Amino acid sequence: MIPSIGDLLRYEASHRRPCTPLHERRLQARFRFNPGLATGSYQFSEAELELVRSVESEAHERAAQFAQAAAVVPSWFPELEGFPANGLRL
Repeated sequence: MIPSIGDLLRYEASHRRPCTPLHERRLQARFRFNPGLATGSYQFSEAELELVRSVESEAHERAAQFAQAAAVVPSWFPELEGFPANGLRL
């Protein structure tokens, strides 16, 4: 596993060099996965379920905030009105 893109960009900015090769940036942690994850028999604890609900709630909130912010972009940049979402075809 590697750090988030934000962490990689911070590394590049602070060290003034590329973060590659990525294996040098890998997280130094050992992971042991519950065998129940592979069989579908793993049961989340109530604390884990609460964490999942919290993460889902935050993701929905952030998506709604993004949609609200994106909705005002045409008022800031009216020249983008009618511009294709996937860019111009050359």
